[in-house]
Amino acid sequence: MHRLIAGIVSILVLAAGGLSPLEAAGRPAFTQPPLYNVQPTFGRICTVNGNQSPACNAAALTDIEHGLRIEGAQKIVLPPGFSRYAVTKQTFILLNLVRMAFGLPPVETMNAAVDATAMVGAQEQTDAPVPRTKRLRTGQQIEWAYGSWIGNTNNALAAMFIWVFDDGPGSNNLACQVGHPQQMWGCWGHRENVLANWQQLMVGLRSHGVSISLSIHPAFGAAVAPSPRYGGSDISWQLFLLNRPASAILSWSTILKTYYRAHRQPVVPF
Repeated sequence: MHRLIAGIVSILVLAAGGLSPLEAAGRPAFTQPPLYNVQPTFGRICTVNGNQSPACNAAALTDIEHGLRIEGAQKIVLPPGFSRYAVTKQTFILLNLVRMAFGLPPVETMNAAVDATAMVGAQEQTDAPVPRTKRLRTGQQIEWAYGSWIGNTNNALAAMFIWVFDDGPGSNNLACQVGHPQQMWGCWGHRENVLANWQQLMVGLRSHGVSISLSIHPAFGAAVAPSPRYGGSDISWQLFLLNRPASAILSWSTILKTYYRAHRQPVVPF
C-alpha cells in the first residue's frame, strides 16, 4: 500500500517568481539531506481509516519521529488540540516543529496575504507564484521566497513527512526523477524549503553584493484545494522573507502559550 501513498506528487518552488538577483547568489543553505529516503508506513492505515482519522495522524507522526530519530534531531510534540486546527494551520505548526527539531528558528507569522498566494498553487496543482510586483497586497517587499505543493493528500503530517524524509532520488518528487537528468534538479528541494536557514542565506547574499533589507521578517501562508487531476486534495504553502513585518492570523507565540499552559515543550530529546 506504500505505492498508493507514494502517488502523492509534489513540485518545488526555489526562488519562485524570478527573483533574479537572489537566484544569482545560489540556492539557500539547509540541513544536509539524508543518504536515502525514509519509506512511509502510514499508507495502508490512512487508506483504511481516512486521511483525517486519528489513526492516520498517529501513523504519520510515528513516521516523522522515525525520520527525526535517524538524523539525530529532537522529537516533536504536537500542541494541545492539534487535530482541531485547520490543515493550513497544522502545516504552519508542523513546519515550525520540524525546524526546531533540527535546531532552526521557527517562523513567527502566518499571514492572510501569503495564504492567498499559496491558494493559487493549490487550485492549479502547481508551484504557487510570487506576485509579479514582488510585494504582498499589504505592501511588504518580498526579498526571497520558498514554497512547496503536494497533491492527493489533505493530511498535514503525511505531507510534512514526504517533504522532509521522502524527497530524494526514487521518491515521487516530480523534480527528482531518476533516469531523467533534466528532472533531477529538485532532489531534496522540498526538504530544503522546510529547513531553510535564512540567516545564513542573508549573510551569503550580502557577501555577494546583493542589495537586500537588513531586517528580514518571515511570513508563512498555506492553502488546501480539491485536486481534480489527482483526486483528493492538494496542499500548497509559501514562506516569504519580507522587508517589514506582516500581520498575523496565527502567530507562533500564540501556539507556544498552549504548550506552556499544558506544561509541555514543542521539542524534546528522544
